[in-house]
Amino acid sequence: MLPVLLKIISISLMAATGWALKRSGRLSDVFTRELSVLLVNCIYPCLILSAILRNFTFASLAENWILPAGVAGILVIGWGVGQIFVKRLGHLPDETRRSFSLLAMANNYSFLPIMIVAALWGEKAVAQVSFASLGAELCIWTLGVRTICGGGRPECSFARNLLTMPILALAAAILILGTQTFLSPDGPLMTSSVLSMLLQTAHAMGQATIPIAAVICGARLAMIREGSLFSPLMAGLCALRLILIPAICVGIFHFLPIPRDVANVLTVIAIQPCAMAAVSLAEVYRIDAHLASVAVLDTHLLCLLTIPLWLYLLGF
Repeated sequence: MLPVLLKIISISLMAATGWALKRSGRLSDVFTRELSVLLVNCIYPCLILSAILRNFTFASLAENWILPAGVAGILVIGWGVGQIFVKRLGHLPDETRRSFSLLAMANNYSFLPIMIVAALWGEKAVAQVSFASLGAELCIWTLGVRTICGGGRPECSFARNLLTMPILALAAAILILGTQTFLSPDGPLMTSSVLSMLLQTAHAMGQATIPIAAVICGARLAMIREGSLFSPLMAGLCALRLILIPAICVGIFHFLPIPRDVANVLTVIAIQPCAMAAVSLAEVYRIDAHLASVAVLDTHLLCLLTIPLWLYLLGF
């Protein structure tokens, strides 16, 4: 339990660094946006590519199809619960209602779970989280985009949003493993010095994913007005995201006939706070970005208590 708590505190300290740099004026809005572009389009895809190639074969990926399906299920459950409660928010602006729906649906399905499973089960679990994120990406860019903008705008195009660099990195990893199986069924294709060098490069770049993501999130949190951190709306959203939705998901995973290691990874993903990416999505699709920022901050603070409690109750 202590290693997990220390990992959560570690990512909080990274975010605090971004907060302090932004408050002191050393991080500009332009630089933060450009750093976000670098993270999404280069560094995070390198993490996905290296983690999958270092820990999976084509056959083991096929055997673990339940991982992306399970994470997609987590987001769909969050979306469904959010839709039930958002109907009771009729007095709020439509932008706030859409933002609430997104935050109930999208949790931190990659960066924070990667740190936690690395502390609990090692690099193979990191690769499982990376592969599982395929289900979340597909869900975000289909159901999620439709929920927050309703279609009708060019940026809501399914094809345009599906072709993101993380998705392409997943596709490249699967293609490489498939090629390896076809060309070298009795031995690893990665023995090539060139391919080995490329894999090492991707691995080294991918290690920067978590620190950079945390610093960016901290910089965005520095723009939140202190008086808006606590409200009945935020209390309800925190209860949904950290208690009710995880309880439904954990109950389902308990009864499904799936391997223990897969159930463990899906459980860790299910108990996560709101996705840091929700802030960027809110800005892009012109919904309530302030609500998204506050929700990310509040749920990440509260998860310092709820995640260790969930892991303790579940016997991890």
